[in-house]
Amino acid sequence: MPRAPADTDDLPAATARRIASQIIDGYVEQFGFQAASAACQLEHLLSLLESQTRCWKSRETALARLHRLTLEGYAAWLEDTELEEAPAPPALFPPTPEETARLDTRAEGADSPARAVGDASYLQLSQLALWLLVWGEAGNVRRP
Repeated sequence: MPRAPADTDDLPAATARRIASQIIDGYVEQFGFQAASAACQLEHLLSLLESQTRCWKSRETALARLHRLTLEGYAAWLEDTELEEAPAPPALFPPTPEETARLDTRAEGADSPARAVGDASYLQLSQLALWLLVWGEAGNVRRP
């Protein structure tokens, strides 16, 4: 029997879903990814994150591990080629009142959208989302 989605205090599942959805919507608008492919990649990203969360009991730890495992080859390539990082993540909507209340104890500037998940987690989530969007679009490329 499947287990219920894991939830943690460090990054609630609903917050992860909302932020990931906003990130992907921003990339769709910025780069013109196909909406259906983007919806699939959102579910793919959230599924991978939940799977890792069940193993590590912390969504932030799971996100960091998923980011490292997924992008370690890309990171090595960036280092070898001395290229800049991925495009900047899209701006997000403000955090919900519940997120703002939780963040007031974490750091100043709680009105910053990235603070809803933490700056490092936001960047990791953004890079994973962009990677999966490109990967999903590449699967749609057809030879003439």
